[in-house]
Amino acid sequence: MELAGKAAVVTGGAAGIGLALATALVEKGCSVMIADVEADEAEKAAASLREKGGTVEAAACDVRDYDAVMALADAAWSSFGRVDLVFANAGVMSGSSVIDYRPEHMDWIIDVNIKGVWNTVSIFGRRFRDAGQEAAICMTASEHAIGVPHLGGGIYTATKHAVLGMADVMRQELPENITVSLVFPGITQSKLYDSERNSPTGPTAEKAKEIGARVMAKGMDALVLARRTVEGVANGDFMIMTHPHIVGYAEKRWREISAAIAAVPPFDDPEQYDVARVQKEVLGG
Repeated sequence: MELAGKAAVVTGGAAGIGLALATALVEKGCSVMIADVEADEAEKAAASLREKGGTVEAAACDVRDYDAVMALADAAWSSFGRVDLVFANAGVMSGSSVIDYRPEHMDWIIDVNIKGVWNTVSIFGRRFRDAGQEAAICMTASEHAIGVPHLGGGIYTATKHAVLGMADVMRQELPENITVSLVFPGITQSKLYDSERNSPTGPTAEKAKEIGARVMAKGMDALVLARRTVEGVANGDFMIMTHPHIVGYAEKRWREISAAIAAVPPFDDPEQYDVARVQKEVLGG
């Protein structure tokens, strides 16, 4: 996709990876709508890019709210006349061992990271499909979708696996004129460590926030990641990797899968339970 002249929407766009994506898109000549639950921050981010010559709008949007995402789509088409790309980037994290998560925190993370992504890609995706236009959908996954980088983020990890699964099915279902991409960030300079400032139970504990800030400060520059992501989307890549160490998580996962499959007793016809084959036989296709 040639990006110059295109219009894009970025959720979670007021800071971190989202703002970096908006910046990288403006660098490529795109008009951009920055959407964020923190409306004032979204407007500040948009203003900073307008000062650099970008055509940038801001919108308040809680991606958990289906109607709010519908309104975001309406606003984007009204502002730009068209939308060509959507980046479902909004995401949150809260740390705890899996069995010690509080129900309200689990609901919040799932609502933002799975339901919010689905709200975004389904609403924008249907408009792209119905228009029959060339378009691109990009979701922000995580290295957590490939393996387990660290403990204490089990529900976040689960949601990022879900985003990978959702995208993998979507790319099979959508017409060829709509590409689906995922980016799998490792540690990146952002405020993910302070996600709980918008959680049902209030801000992150100061000690945890201090540690998170020190860890994230050692991460990749978000703009480096964003430029790589935008390049991958323009190329139509499904998986966009930015942190090469992730190969270690992938290899470990594959070794476990391969060993587990090797332990299955042999079948005369190993393909007999392949659901794709069974469906084809049942449907007569």
